[in-house]
Amino acid sequence: MMKSHCLISIGFLLLTMIIWGKDANQDCSLQGKPGQPGTPGTPGSPGIPGTPGTPGTPGAPGAPATTCTSMDSSENTSENNEVTLGGRRWKQCVWSSNSAENDIDNGQVHACDFTKLKSGTFLRVVYMGIIRITRCTNCCKRWYFTFDRKECSNPAPIDGVIFHSVDINIHRSANIEGYCGGIPVGKVRVGFNVGDCTGSGFSNGNAYTSWYQTIRIIIEEVERPVA
Repeated sequence: MMKSHCLISIGFLLLTMIIWGKDANQDCSLQGKPGQPGTPGTPGSPGIPGTPGTPGTPGAPGAPATTCTSMDSSENTSENNEVTLGGRRWKQCVWSSNSAENDIDNGQVHACDFTKLKSGTFLRVVYMGIIRITRCTNCCKRWYFTFDRKECSNPAPIDGVIFHSVDINIHRSANIEGYCGGIPVGKVRVGFNVGDCTGSGFSNGNAYTSWYQTIRIIIEEVERPVA
């Protein structure tokens, strides 16, 4: 009888333990409520300064400065060692109407003096007036410039000609001009002359220079020509 009571007690104890263990497992599987957010952490200390960078590559050289030219009559030299004038230097000699007419056939007709300032410059000369030949056939006359009684040789003479195959009398307006170099500094007499044409087979006609028109000789000192 006592043995039966012991077995019942043990069985009841086991059953109680099983039921209690089952409830305990069920309670452990339940999730709790979310916790409150934590407090932000303390800011960190500043980092160590970085190493300086490598210096940059030097830039390309700039363009050369522009050379200014003074606006006077002084001589300037360009980067190519060319002589330049700061301003125009020119002169004209004028004869009104027929006051300068001349019937000579050979020799200097007009003259105009000019003061050349620089050694490396050229002179530009211009004759504007009337020229004519007559009283001849197959004839030729030549008008040309001289510089102190010498014709230009740098680069060549400055001249103009008229040829007639028949005897006519026509007064023509003419414009004879050119450039001459190699003329020394200082006063130079620019002459306008008439003479015979070069070559053979021409007769020498009657020349006439300047007639009922304003006559001009223009002289200008200019830079030498470019290469």
